[in-house]
Amino acid sequence: MLALAWMKLGNTSTAPFFHGYLLFECLMMLRLFGLLLGKSIASRWLRVAGATFALAWFTNLAVGDGLMALPTWIRPLEAILLVSLAVRYFLKIMSEGVVRNPAKTFGFWVSTGVLIFFSGNMLLFVFSKTVSDLSGRAYLAIWEVHAALAILLYLIYTLAIVWARKNPTSS
Repeated sequence: MLALAWMKLGNTSTAPFFHGYLLFECLMMLRLFGLLLGKSIASRWLRVAGATFALAWFTNLAVGDGLMALPTWIRPLEAILLVSLAVRYFLKIMSEGVVRNPAKTFGFWVSTGVLIFFSGNMLLFVFSKTVSDLSGRAYLAIWEVHAALAILLYLIYTLAIVWARKNPTSS
């Protein structure tokens, strides 16, 4: 609704909303991984990572891409951070050996979705300016892959939520 009002004011880009989404997504995912990883990862490290990301985000708005352009280096930074945390989650559950069936845990599905989406889109995020200069079928094909990965991510998140509702004590 807010984006619609924004467009009615004559603005043609929804990039400001995307910038806000990136900050919110990253900070919320850091919080989620903090809960999933528990004491195996220092909460201080996650707070520093969140503050560093927020600082990079503000820097990008102030002297980088700006508010009206799509972010070119914040998204890859977020992807590296979240993929690292997903890998850390898998290392944790494998090394502890406590979880007998990882596919029955909320954390497994969330981490799987993060790994698939963010690692699958990493090159798109890194080379977003180059991709936007493409035309025709190549450009369309790249964004079709991105859209398919986004749909897969949200389907996997749905599985995680369904599983968490069935088994509230699973981590």
